[in-house]
Amino acid sequence: MASTGYSMKHISARAFSAVRWITFASFGKTLFQFLQVVILARILSQHAFGMIAVVMAYVLFLTSVADLGLSNAIFHYRDVDQDELSSLYWLNLLSGLLLTGILSLLSVPIAKLYGNAELALLICAASLTLVIASSCQQLRVRAERDLRFSAVAAMELISAAVGFAVAVIVAFLVKSAWAMVAGMLSAALMQSILCWCWLADGWTPKLTLSVKRSRRFLRFGAYVVLGNLVGNASLQTDVFVGGRFLGGAELGAYSLSRDLSLRLAGLINPILTRVGLPVMATDHKNVEFVSKAYLKTVSTTAAFNFPMYIFVFAFAHEVIVVLFGA
Repeated sequence: MASTGYSMKHISARAFSAVRWITFASFGKTLFQFLQVVILARILSQHAFGMIAVVMAYVLFLTSVADLGLSNAIFHYRDVDQDELSSLYWLNLLSGLLLTGILSLLSVPIAKLYGNAELALLICAASLTLVIASSCQQLRVRAERDLRFSAVAAMELISAAVGFAVAVIVAFLVKSAWAMVAGMLSAALMQSILCWCWLADGWTPKLTLSVKRSRRFLRFGAYVVLGNLVGNASLQTDVFVGGRFLGGAELGAYSLSRDLSLRLAGLINPILTRVGLPVMATDHKNVEFVSKAYLKTVSTTAAFNFPMYIFVFAFAHEVIVVLFGA
């Protein structure tokens, strides 16, 4: 019992430190994202925001399945050897490459569906974020599993700052949806570079790929992928359908308010869920421990989110005018 108590105290101390770092990173990233939208809303047309809403809907939909659920599987299974890690890395990368290729091939039909030829190039460029993210996903996940959130937080803040700077500069130069795609690509590339510099700890994947040895991870990940597909399909349906039947300007106006609503949840939720998952995974066979940690995570996110959304609901006009202009 004494050793268990010590273990729980140790976990709690590391979890508190992780929350502190992720809070710092989450607020910093959200600040950059809000500033980017505030500035770009005064430079770009509503039509440009409509186009990027369609592009992001398809990219985010595929992002939800890009890692095959292997990130959660790595949290769940603690006994992963080096050969398995290498196999999982190459599976991740191949998945990213495959999805990038699929989305690029579909870019022309998608552009025709929405009656906008420029969408094809935007989608092709944005799809590269799938393979870039896959190149470093495992490094970030392993760092989070080990509650090394200080390096993760610094990496995410720097990447967000680079993406913000590139997006604003390109917006002033070209005044088109390419500004947001350029910012997204530069942020993803910077994150990949920093992951390999700060989180790899000298590790490089072996040239081995065994589907057989990865089977337990893929089985676990299949449930995660299915859940992500359903969740993201419901989340992006309004943009998929709205982009087809609304004009670009109308969709752009809608996407700005929609984006604001989603970003509010994105401010608090990652702080607790990203720390909560690795903490629960430390003793995932203890049902009582996991259930308490899960309910605490859900109740805390609700306690923060509810007043924020009530405020935005009550002062919607003022919030929109202040952030995006009249």
